[in-house]
Amino acid sequence: MDQILYAVIMGIVQGLTEFLPVSSSGHLALLGALFDLGESALTLSVMLHAGTLAAVCVAYRKDIAEILRDLWNFVRSLMGKEVPAEETRGRGMRIFLLVIVSLLPLFVVFPFKGYIESAFSSTILVGCLLLVTAVLLLIADRLAARPGQDKDVEKTTWKDALVVGLFQTVALLPGISRSGSTITGGFSRRFKREYAVKFSFLMSIPTILAALLLDIIDILGGGLEPELLLGGLIGMVVSGVTGYFAIGMVNRIAKSGKFAPFSVWCAIVGVVTVIVSLVG
Repeated sequence: MDQILYAVIMGIVQGLTEFLPVSSSGHLALLGALFDLGESALTLSVMLHAGTLAAVCVAYRKDIAEILRDLWNFVRSLMGKEVPAEETRGRGMRIFLLVIVSLLPLFVVFPFKGYIESAFSSTILVGCLLLVTAVLLLIADRLAARPGQDKDVEKTTWKDALVVGLFQTVALLPGISRSGSTITGGFSRRFKREYAVKFSFLMSIPTILAALLLDIIDILGGGLEPELLLGGLIGMVVSGVTGYFAIGMVNRIAKSGKFAPFSVWCAIVGVVTVIVSLVG
C-alpha cells in the first residue's frame, strides 16, 4: 500500500475519530501498528492535525470570530482606547476564559507526557481503554436524559470548566475519546446538549494546536522529508473535510442523546483488539 493510500485512509480515520466519540488516538495507534508507517508517521500526524484544526475552526467560525473580537477590544481598552465595557467582557471573552480554565489540568500532567506517549505502543492497553470509552458513552446517554440540563455559556462556572478539563486530561490516554470524555463531562455539569458539544470542540482548538506545534518541533529536530509532503497534504485535506462533516454528525447525535451505537463500536473494537493482541 503506497503513501498516498495510507494518507487517505489515515485522513478519513483522523477526521472521523477526532470528533466522533470513538478515540482518534486509539484508532490511529492501532492503524499505525497495523500499517507500520515508521518514520513517515510523524510527518503525516502533523498534516492530519492541521486538517482537523481547520475543520473545527470553520465549523465554529462565528464563535471564534466573537472570541477574537472581544479579545481585540480588551487589548484596545488596555491601550487606553475607549471601548464600551460590554465589548471587553462579552460572551466571546467569557468563552475564552472558560476554555483557558479547562486547560489548566493539562499543564499538571504535561511533565508526564513521555510516559503517556509510551502507552501508545501497547495495543492491549488501547483495547482496554476503548472499553472504558464505551462505558463513558453509555453514561453520557444517561446524563443527557436527566431533567435540568440547562446550562449555557452564561451559566457555566469556573468549576464547571475545570471539571470538563479534568475529563479532557483523562483522554490523553490512547483509547479514551477526547470528545466523548469532555461531552460526558459537560453533561455531568448539566450543560445543554448542543452547548456540551460546542464547548468540547472549542476546547479542542488549543489542544489540537498544541499537538500540532509539538509535532512540528519534533520534525524540525529530526529533519523534514519532502517526499512525504504530497501524501501529507492529501491526508490533511481528507481529514479536514471528513472532520467537518463529523462535527455536524456529533451535533445531531447530541440533540437525540443517542451515543449507544458508538459505545457498541468502541466495545467491539476494544474486545477484538485485546483478543488479537493476546493471541498474537
